[in-house]
Amino acid sequence: MKSTINNIYTTDVKVLASDVDRYRHLRMSRIFQLLQELSIAHTEALGYPRETTLDKGMLWVISRMKVELTRPISYDEHITLTSAPEKMLHMIYPRRYQILDSDGKVIGRAVALWMLIDAVNRRFCMPGTTHVIIDGPDKPGDETYPEGLKSFTPTRETTRRVTYSELDLNGHVNNTRYLNWIDDLLPDQVHQKGSIQSVQLNFQKEIQADTEVRLTDRIENGKFSVEGLLPDGSISFQAEGSLFS
Repeated sequence: MKSTINNIYTTDVKVLASDVDRYRHLRMSRIFQLLQELSIAHTEALGYPRETTLDKGMLWVISRMKVELTRPISYDEHITLTSAPEKMLHMIYPRRYQILDSDGKVIGRAVALWMLIDAVNRRFCMPGTTHVIIDGPDKPGDETYPEGLKSFTPTRETTRRVTYSELDLNGHVNNTRYLNWIDDLLPDQVHQKGSIQSVQLNFQKEIQADTEVRLTDRIENGKFSVEGLLPDGSISFQAEGSLFS
């Protein structure tokens, strides 16, 4: 069921076998996917379907996103997702989310900073020229928006080459894939407990097909930090978060 009340878009989801890992915990990458799909559906419900953006050469991208859970979400659970836009910040479209269990209890919160970019030159589009205006209340939510992440001293470095299946309709690695990459860095005992409890992802440069990415990470005391580095040494993405204990 989907509905929009007071500018809050709501949808119900059943956690499927394809959504979970071997320990039947909902993958953080799938949570990111669900929230982003919810955002697109809400944006269309507000009067901005693909004909007003994608078909005019504009792509929706996220610059930063943060998700925090109170507990792992399991296979076969019924959850409710909500999406609510907030007041625009220049060319940024902030959006907040909640995840509720079948009893209506909030078990997760998230915030994302969306932008529109030109599909050809990859430059940011200004709302004054796109005429895509999605505003929310003047008073923002309680949590601050994701900020810049601090540098860290890595304890490990690995490499991986982008495969075709990791690309999305924007022609680059889908940002949710980075959560799968992080999952691959975590030890099995962490996955048994539910893996990632909270994570912030900051996206700086897109990763395109067949690129070899260097991943540097540090995992200790229930926390993790990861950076994805492009062949020229520049940072593609940064991640920081905590693990279920």
